[in-house]
Amino acid sequence: MSILHFFMILSSLHTLTPFVRAEEATSSLNVGKNRAVREASMEDGLQLSERAIKSAGIQTQRVSGGLLSVPRSAVVEFQDFTAVYRFRDGRFKAIEFDVVSKTSDRVSFTSGEFRSGDEIVTQGAAFLRATDMDIWGPQADTCVE
Repeated sequence: MSILHFFMILSSLHTLTPFVRAEEATSSLNVGKNRAVREASMEDGLQLSERAIKSAGIQTQRVSGGLLSVPRSAVVEFQDFTAVYRFRDGRFKAIEFDVVSKTSDRVSFTSGEFRSGDEIVTQGAAFLRATDMDIWGPQADTCVE
């Protein structure tokens, strides 16, 4: 996905009508039925439309085993922690982890936040991070488990 395409998708989020669970309502949310972001929950993560997933080029890999290894493109670095996006039950959620090792193209890590059947985003993590920031603003870092 080109940078231009990425920002076109991100800018479309700003035109969406706010809709979110009452306990999480803020004026900056761009979430709703028939929108790129269908639901947003700090606890459960983001539910995106199939079109948004395809347009953003999001790809995942299934979790297997205790030591996980992902391409560097899957890793999102925040102010003081490192995370990947987990895909579970139709939702994307940032999960903090402890780095075990790094190579030029892969990162290996452990985390107790993954279970059989979960998937890790390997492409499109930057889009998900930008979407979290767009929806939650400064509170986005509190969404990470």
